[in-house]
Amino acid sequence: MKRYFDHIGTMAELKKEYLRLAMILHPDHGGNHEEFVQMGNQYDEAVKRIERFGETKQDREAAAQEAPKDFREAVNVAMSCEGVVLDLVGSWLWASGNTYVHKDKLRSAGFAWSSKHKKWYYNGEEGQKKRRGTNQSFDRICDHYGKQRIGTGKDNGNRTLSA
Repeated sequence: MKRYFDHIGTMAELKKEYLRLAMILHPDHGGNHEEFVQMGNQYDEAVKRIERFGETKQDREAAAQEAPKDFREAVNVAMSCEGVVLDLVGSWLWASGNTYVHKDKLRSAGFAWSSKHKKWYYNGEEGQKKRRGTNQSFDRICDHYGKQRIGTGKDNGNRTLSA
């Protein structure tokens, strides 16, 4: 049995690796269902391990603030929507592309609509607390926090991750 997350030590690294593996192993992207389930179970174990044995006080506090199962569900929902492009910007997920037909599905997974950026976002906060955003463009936010293309939903030709 392949061990996917034994080398991971922080929640941020775990999220990043889960997203990378989910894009490869998800059945909608040509992966094997059994491997995907196995990877998901190992992800749950790794979350528990990191929450229990966090490296530093700061890592434990960050882990306590995160909602890994909700995050995982949000990724899976967005990846199952055909034509939806999913990006990780800092610790937020941003969904764009053909989102209008999937708006109810995205909303039920915890995404909220950003009318300024014309994209859906997920930040893991319960009820997506309404806050006054900055006047920065999406590109500037990406430059500041870093952006990683997670992939596109379902089978529309883009099955590889960009760095």
